[in-house]
Amino acid sequence: MTEKYKVLFLTERSPRHQQAALASAPPELAVVMLRQPPRAEILHHLPDAEFLITERAHIIDAELIRAGKKLRLIQRLGSLTFDIDVTAAKQAQIPVCYWPLRGCILVAEHMVMQMLALVKRLPEVSAIANAAADWGRP
Repeated sequence: MTEKYKVLFLTERSPRHQQAALASAPPELAVVMLRQPPRAEILHHLPDAEFLITERAHIIDAELIRAGKKLRLIQRLGSLTFDIDVTAAKQAQIPVCYWPLRGCILVAEHMVMQMLALVKRLPEVSAIANAAADWGRP
């Protein structure tokens, strides 16, 4: 068996969703998944990690990047990287990648479409709601 790549995954996911993510991980990865870890725990795990996967709730600053002496990649799940010190990562020659979550984008676009459709018909919808006069109170 070949040596596994060490991955540190910082997440906000529930235990059920963590298990789903771990089950879909390739067998070549040895994933340590931490939910809402304190900074000290992140610093403890980073020196051995080759890959760091993070979601938006985690600030990846220069100190954390320096602690990841073996880091080869920082992967952000989502499209925002403003809380990752990209300059420090570049100086350490660690690529920073982001992965927009297509499902979230599609849902947001659908909601905007629904709001626009509602605004277009707002007078009609207001008239129907006011005519019903059912506000859930006696």
